[in-house]
Amino acid sequence: MRARTFTARLAACILAGTVVARSSETNAIRGADQKNGDSHQEGGKGIEAIGPHWDRLRAEYATLSEPLLEALEQTERTHLALSDNLDSERKAEAAYEVAKTYREIAEIDLASHTETIDSKAQYARNEVAYAEGLVKRAEGRLKRVKSARQQIATLAAGRDHPRNAVDVSVELLIERADEDQVLELSQAEFALEKAKLDLDVLTRFEQKKRTLELKSVIEMKRSAELSRQSEWDLAKHQASGAKRAALQSSMSSEKRQVLAVLAFAARLFTPETTSIREPDKFQRFLEQFESKLAEARPLAQRAREKREEARFIRTSSRLAAEQRRLNGH
Repeated sequence: MRARTFTARLAACILAGTVVARSSETNAIRGADQKNGDSHQEGGKGIEAIGPHWDRLRAEYATLSEPLLEALEQTERTHLALSDNLDSERKAEAAYEVAKTYREIAEIDLASHTETIDSKAQYARNEVAYAEGLVKRAEGRLKRVKSARQQIATLAAGRDHPRNAVDVSVELLIERADEDQVLELSQAEFALEKAKLDLDVLTRFEQKKRTLELKSVIEMKRSAELSRQSEWDLAKHQASGAKRAALQSSMSSEKRQVLAVLAFAARLFTPETTSIREPDKFQRFLEQFESKLAEARPLAQRAREKREEARFIRTSSRLAAEQRRLNGH
């Protein structure tokens, strides 16, 4: 970040210096046009004397600075693209984590449902077992009542005297007990059938249906998770490419040296140093400016050589990779 700020400031110095230089020159010429005869001729001679020299220096300055400004703009674009890609990567990662959480929640719902169904099924099995016990108890009681009734009937048939009130009461009680046990057995059998039906519905229909629904939800969540993961992988790939592009577009140390020298030259531009009213200052400014350009020339040449060398290496690497690919086939 500091390097980007530094190069941006240098670029601003160069741009500002170019604008100041041109405006100073224009103002100087306009000022010379507005002077009287002798002053105008002297100013004109000053402009004529340094004009070609200044034009040459300014053209060389533009030649040296414009490629650097283009490199700065390219670096800024790649860093902005990198920032956007990193932001997209963070958002994609957050979306993946959310989708993953939803899938995990769906799996927890399925596990909770399975546990709940198991407890309900166990309760239903207990109800079936209890109803079976009631049926067996009712059947046993009914059997005993019928046996007692048969015994009483046999005893009554063996007596010689007619039935009395006690005999009638016993028969009524036995008949009543028989009816009660038949009803109890019927109720117990009904309770058993209901308990079996509840267990069957729970285990064969409700559990299966709800389990399929929850599994379907899990698959949907997993599909969404995989989709978000793919988007995250793509965002990471794009961010990685943007990082490589940012590294490749970063200005070399040679270019930064040229930029620093040109920025210093840009700071020499002031209305005082470029005024035709003070030709001595203008001349000193041109000498200082030319010395900075002379310092920048070899640095710019080394930067160009370095750039060409890097370009040659990249091209050679691509050609070698392509040759290996063709040989592999």
